[in-house]
Amino acid sequence: MKNLVSLAEKGLLTDFKARLKAQSHTPSELFLAVRTALLWKQAEKAHLLFEAGVDPLKENEEKDQLLTHAASGGDPDLVKRMLSLGCDPNHRNVHQRTPIYQAARSEHSEAIHILIKAGADPNIRDHRNVTPLLEALTNNRPNAAIQLIRSGARINDGNLPFKETPLMRAASSHSPELVQLLLEKGAHIEARDQNGCTPLIYAARSGNLDIFKMLLDAGADIKATDHEGRSVFEWASSFSPGIPELILSLAPVSKTRASKWLMKASSDGHIQNIQKCLARNAAIQPVDEGGDSALWGATLQKKSISAFETLLRHPGANVDYRCGRLLKTCLMLAAISGDAQKVRLMLEAGANPAVTDSDGKTALHHAAGCAQIEILALFEDFGADLFAEAPGGTSLLHLAIDDPTASAKPEARAATVQWLLSKNLPPDAVDGQDRTPLMVAAYNAHEGIVQSLIESGSDVSMTDREGRSALCHSVYAGTEYGYNERYVRPKSKKTDRAAPVMAVLLKAGADPNVEEILTVASRQRWPGAGKWLKGLRKK
Repeated sequence: MKNLVSLAEKGLLTDFKARLKAQSHTPSELFLAVRTALLWKQAEKAHLLFEAGVDPLKENEEKDQLLTHAASGGDPDLVKRMLSLGCDPNHRNVHQRTPIYQAARSEHSEAIHILIKAGADPNIRDHRNVTPLLEALTNNRPNAAIQLIRSGARINDGNLPFKETPLMRAASSHSPELVQLLLEKGAHIEARDQNGCTPLIYAARSGNLDIFKMLLDAGADIKATDHEGRSVFEWASSFSPGIPELILSLAPVSKTRASKWLMKASSDGHIQNIQKCLARNAAIQPVDEGGDSALWGATLQKKSISAFETLLRHPGANVDYRCGRLLKTCLMLAAISGDAQKVRLMLEAGANPAVTDSDGKTALHHAAGCAQIEILALFEDFGADLFAEAPGGTSLLHLAIDDPTASAKPEARAATVQWLLSKNLPPDAVDGQDRTPLMVAAYNAHEGIVQSLIESGSDVSMTDREGRSALCHSVYAGTEYGYNERYVRPKSKKTDRAAPVMAVLLKAGADPNVEEILTVASRQRWPGAGKWLKGLRKK
């Protein structure tokens, strides 16, 4: 059988009456039931509960009177009833909020009207300095905001959180009626928030072209910038190309400004705006390397391949320009992300895959490190040397197994290693520390890769500069920094990804008789690992 509170919400009135009379109820149960009835606009049930002795002035744990629950429910008759029972329209709860906040938050315009008529202050502030008008705007309740404005809410209050004005919030909404009302009431059109943004910037950021035009018609400054010098164009939403297009047709644009705006248009993938910026002699990249490139932004975006091609084929584009602090080229970026179409277009345009970044890596190295087989195959088709080493003598096989600067799924790394081995890359190539790919795979507990390398002829007896074999590296697996994703201690999840690797190496003839291996096993791995290896030695 449903309890009284559940029946107060959705139950039949007859069932509610029967339940109310059938047994005695605690004061807390009756109070919770009346709160529920008010929220769900159950006027008759609320009336019965008051007749049963519920105190209409009782407060909940947050010091809200029942009028707040009625305002949240939005039933005009219940709001009037609670006022008639003595509830204070300006009663504050522990957050310094009055019932009008709930009416504004829930967009109950008639309840707002009744509360203000009863004396509720539309300009009251809570503990965060938020007014009911800002509460309505924050929750995207334009009708509630309109009711508050018409009822006397202040619209040019500069002492709100973040120095936001109602017009700024309204400009972010999709209610031209609300914006028009604020303009008619004299809202400051060039007010600035704590970041220096104007209402026009808010409209551009929201992507509402109609409101943006409305503010322009009202005299908003299209040349406005925030405190960091970002223009309205740079704040414009990438989902509304009409706004930056309008700005380009109205605002005076210098070559410097056009070059800056080209970066934005390229990242957004808006080809018309890219063309307009280029027509104003915008530079695709600076003269000195290490800056920002519009082609870089076009490489990152996935919306329009045409935008990318427009920039790539422009006479001013330098496809080998090295961007940012890391000096990466667009070819490297496309290789890392696995965008084969853009890699092919850049190679066809003459991109040099041998260009290196600040770490000395080429696009080919990045493709291997990110396990991008399709990209590696493209580079091979265009004549790239798959035997080319990265700094430190690292081969593509080493990078495909583990590149600390890149991420890839284990299965993708395994497939990439198989592909590279099919291209006759030497499985026992050593890096600057004399580590073979097998050692790297063993250390990273890649069982499948270890098996593939052994099948390709990798020598399990080789040692690195410190005399450690692949088996020794497998014993170290995941223990250099303790617990990590590559190695889970048996006591925690009952799995050990390194043990199968060790078994594969031992089956292939790895020597477990190296004292260093036994020492590492005893100190670094689970209890009993040393005994296990000693047992193998005896066999």
